[in-house]
Amino acid sequence: MTWQILAITAPFLWACTNIIDKLVMEKYARRSIVPIVFDSICGLVIGVVVVTYVGWQNITPTIFALGSGAGIILLFANLLYFAAVRRGDISRLVPMLYFVPLFVAILAAVFLNEVFPAFQYIGVLLLVFGATLVSYKNGRIVVGSSLFFLLAATMLWATAVVIEKGIAPATSALLILGLTRFGAGLALPALLYFGGREFLWTVRQHGVYAIRAMGAAELVGTTAELAFYGALILGPATLVSAMGAVQPFFVLVLVALLGFFVPSLLEGRTTVKSFLLKFVGIAIMALGSLLVI
Repeated sequence: MTWQILAITAPFLWACTNIIDKLVMEKYARRSIVPIVFDSICGLVIGVVVVTYVGWQNITPTIFALGSGAGIILLFANLLYFAAVRRGDISRLVPMLYFVPLFVAILAAVFLNEVFPAFQYIGVLLLVFGATLVSYKNGRIVVGSSLFFLLAATMLWATAVVIEKGIAPATSALLILGLTRFGAGLALPALLYFGGREFLWTVRQHGVYAIRAMGAAELVGTTAELAFYGALILGPATLVSAMGAVQPFFVLVLVALLGFFVPSLLEGRTTVKSFLLKFVGIAIMALGSLLVI
């Protein structure tokens, strides 16, 4: 299996988690910290199991520190992501992920010596213009806190990708997963302090339904991470992250299908005009991503 197949599998699975995450935030969780607490609990378990399986003695202090540090960065990025999902339309927010390849390209040029030609800055302009179209709603451009939260999350995700690529030659996809999850799990005491009561309220209020939804997102998301890390080991960071440009297309299709078959499942439904604007904006951003890489 080539890195291209792995790189395109990951965004499809992440698109599925985007839909599940929106369901969790709208139907079960009152605050964005609830799924983060669940993710941290699962992450700590996964991290300990994987690192123990690989063998602590086979992991150098540098690899451990960088891998765990990337996990902590991802934790904060996910917290911002869930805060954005709670406040905005998922099909309008997720296309902002097109900025991840841009940030990765910049950071990779600085820290990994991946230099790109000047014409690719045209791609930057297309990314911004496409994002503007995607943010168009009800006759005006909507730039709310949700977009700023997600933009900050993309910066942190890009930072984690560059760190993970830096340690990739000396590790495996499974070990990167284990280290990042272990790093995220280190924040569990703080998360329980700030969000433990809210998490328990969600479990008591919604019971097994909330656990199933968050568990489904965790399972699909973990599989996506393994595919992404496998692609990151085999391919260049900039190209692998740019392949994620297809994720918003998957989200848009999934939202359309769910809205058609189960109209009551997701909120944030849009008009035909708004949907077409999103599609055009995503297409422009996809072109921009191609120029960036």
